[in-house]
Amino acid sequence: MNALWPVYRLQQLDLKIMALEAQLKALQPDTSTTAVIGDTRRKLAEEEDALRKSSTTLKNLELDLATKEAQKKKNEQKLYGGKVNNSKELTDLQKEIDLLGSQKGELEEQVLGMMDTVDQHKTDIQALKYLLKEQEGGVQEASEKLAADRGALESTLKEWQAKRLGLVGDVDGNLMKKYDHLRRKDGIAVARTVRGTCGSCGMAFAPQSKAKLQEGQLETCKNCGRMLLGDADSEPVSASKAAPRKKPTEAPPGG
Repeated sequence: MNALWPVYRLQQLDLKIMALEAQLKALQPDTSTTAVIGDTRRKLAEEEDALRKSSTTLKNLELDLATKEAQKKKNEQKLYGGKVNNSKELTDLQKEIDLLGSQKGELEEQVLGMMDTVDQHKTDIQALKYLLKEQEGGVQEASEKLAADRGALESTLKEWQAKRLGLVGDVDGNLMKKYDHLRRKDGIAVARTVRGTCGSCGMAFAPQSKAKLQEGQLETCKNCGRMLLGDADSEPVSASKAAPRKKPTEAPPGG
């Protein structure tokens, strides 16, 4: 058996391990979603602050309105109570009542407008809370999926790393050192030959190299330096993979 076959099988597994490790490295939380949630929380905080300020303003307007109403009612009682007979005082009371009535009307409009503002803030807050709940639920779901995917990949990686230990034991020590040295660049240390060329870099090799490969000798590509595994070499079939022997067909009785 060509001594490079155990090295080649190890290389194939190492390439799969490298790809799996790259997948694990790429499994990262979506930071853009986190930024979106942060923006929603900021808007919610701003709306809640605006609601507090609007509610305070509404309360102050309502207090001012109640004060104007009380003053107007008090002056009306004086005007129509019969206790004030002086014409100038009566005229002054009427003017003050008219002024209070005008101020009361303006305050009523402001109160109604501020009530609408408060209601709008409440509506916006409810909408933002619902949106935030949906966004956080999506992040939680994505986080759970990420954890599940990572767990599955890590389990497979652990299985392959255990299998690798077995394959390393099949490789000659000197070949193992050469393999480790050559694979540092891109993971490829052994290249299959393809019709007289290196299957890795495509460089054609000399006839004497082909003769060495046919004799099962170790040969490397003069261009890329990788160990060459001849295309005429077929991978040996392990006993477990060998096709079962067929039982001989028994002749029918009386034949």
